[in-house]
Amino acid sequence: MYKTFLLLLFILPAHSQMQVTISTCQSANTCISTYGEKIRLACIDVPDSQWGSKLEQFQASLAKDFLTNNIKGRTVQIRRISMDRMGRTLAELNHNGISLQRSLISKGLATPSTSNLSQCKWLTNLTD
Repeated sequence: MYKTFLLLLFILPAHSQMQVTISTCQSANTCISTYGEKIRLACIDVPDSQWGSKLEQFQASLAKDFLTNNIKGRTVQIRRISMDRMGRTLAELNHNGISLQRSLISKGLATPSTSNLSQCKWLTNLTD
């Protein structure tokens, strides 16, 4: 049933504005909706909270806290892009018209992912 739900989400028109409510954030780049959908923030890289250095673990903790404080329990706009190899939805998230990915980058908590430039057009402005 869950896979059917996800399949339907991906065949909807790309221009349609979808919304989800965030239940929790598991890490600096992965949150879970109230429907149980695991959402990985696309087009950014964040420090590794488990295998990174002490500084990277601290930065990952700050990024996770930022996400939790800004979107946990809130409804956000989502633009689904694809699914990753772990079954998470790769997506862009916006809250009150503000991109969470851009916010993380501007605060120094994430960096633009050079491997996803074609998926997030706004990244080309940051990497020029």
